[in-house]
Amino acid sequence: MNKVKIVLFILLILIAYISGCLFPISNITPIFKAANSEMTSFEIASIRIDAILAFFTFLTMLTALFKEDIVKLWRKPKFSINPNSLLKEHTIENSNSTSIYADEYKVIITVENVGLIDAKNVILQLMNIEFINHQTTNSCKIDISNKYIEVNNNKILSKNSTMDFPIASLKKTQNPSELNGPEDVSDEYVYKVGDNKISKDYYNGEIMVTFLILCEGNYSIKKRLSMKWDNKWNDRLTDINPGHFSAALL
Repeated sequence: MNKVKIVLFILLILIAYISGCLFPISNITPIFKAANSEMTSFEIASIRIDAILAFFTFLTMLTALFKEDIVKLWRKPKFSINPNSLLKEHTIENSNSTSIYADEYKVIITVENVGLIDAKNVILQLMNIEFINHQTTNSCKIDISNKYIEVNNNKILSKNSTMDFPIASLKKTQNPSELNGPEDVSDEYVYKVGDNKISKDYYNGEIMVTFLILCEGNYSIKKRLSMKWDNKWNDRLTDINPGHFSAALL
């Protein structure tokens, strides 16, 4: 018998008991009312006290059964997402000079637990990815195979601490030209949302990502992320953002 059935059973008994106390039947409960006589004030008070005691007994049993669920009503994790500094760059040093340039830009979601308890089994779930072509104003859904992003093995976010989710990345690679030999290289780009590679058809425009941050106990927060790229590359974050590549929470 599960908790719901137990509570319904106890509630039925309580209702029957209180109904019997408030509306006694003389031939079944002759102790409450003698023939052709009225109940004394003491008897009425006793009935009321019994009804109150029965009600508080029911509350005690209900609290014992659902103690954890009741506590969770006010003691629970709560997520807050920092909308600033979403873009990060990964830099390397040029082997032919002392200059430093970025070979990858990452969109990182920083989540803070501002609740009263730790959040367990925290993951990011991609709900929907949509591409918007700014030239034609057409939009279409992007199909993905991997909808979950995890950042560590224990997936526990302590209260008043943060966790970073790399939700997207844009990386430049150089591939040798098949026509002119290995010395002639061309730039190639790898655009990802989570572990899902984005087709070149969706490079020039806006990608809208709807996602959930959720944890054990069905606590969650839902947000939308807008990423815009015009298919042009700059070697530092200060140059590519926001003119060519940008990310913002809506």
